[in-house]
Amino acid sequence: MFQHLSITETIQICNAMLKMLSFFLLLSLSIICKTQAQVPPSTKLKIGFKTGLSLSSFTNDVSVFEKGNYANFERYFRIASLVGVIAKYPVVPSFSWGAEVLYTGRGAAYRQENGSVVIITNQGAEKAYNYFKFNINYLELPLTANFNLSANSSNKTSFYIYGGLAPAIALNSKTAYHSYDNKGSSPIANNTTESGELEGVRTFNISTVAGFEVTGKKEGSFFINGRISNSLLPVFQQTTSPEGYNMKTGMWTATLGIGIYLRVSSK
Repeated sequence: MFQHLSITETIQICNAMLKMLSFFLLLSLSIICKTQAQVPPSTKLKIGFKTGLSLSSFTNDVSVFEKGNYANFERYFRIASLVGVIAKYPVVPSFSWGAEVLYTGRGAAYRQENGSVVIITNQGAEKAYNYFKFNINYLELPLTANFNLSANSSNKTSFYIYGGLAPAIALNSKTAYHSYDNKGSSPIANNTTESGELEGVRTFNISTVAGFEVTGKKEGSFFINGRISNSLLPVFQQTTSPEGYNMKTGMWTATLGIGIYLRVSSK
């Protein structure tokens, strides 16, 4: 799990994980003790589906971009999708445990303005960009502690804040170069894509997560869910490429999801 990490890095990551787990456990116990009398006679498990968008990028420049061989490229973010199932188990009205199983597109991107191409849209002419993308798709298992800030409110919606950890397994990874081919006399440029293998991605990673959720209180309610996360382990197993380029980087991700709690199982 912690291979290719120094002893110092391993200790720092373990300490961070222990501190976060301790914080949530203590906070959870405190809330449970104070509100035990508020436990409803029928505690119900919420289960639903979730989909949305994911924006992610590396925390450091990697590979050839670190050396400046692509001086006209700027660090950008990869836009991808996510889909999965979500569950929430209330312990007391103001606190619940959460678990999810998500297929999430993550990674990073670099872009370069293409001065020879203009994109025409309904809003007018826009700049065109070439993109070099690091596409890494994960199976994520977020585990969260959720705090209902509107537990004592008579409103029809609930507002949650939450935090936790998200173990993840890299299922596939590749690179993709999106550019425009405007050769010939035609004024129309073709959008072309070249893909390749992305090697050395760490199979297992884990991230800290923090976010919010707004949902209806009734069964079958829709919800909006947003979060940010940051990896605790480096994205790649090696710190440098065979050519001597930097490969040591973390990854941040911001997601916005929508979904519905399909059913509520009785106790």
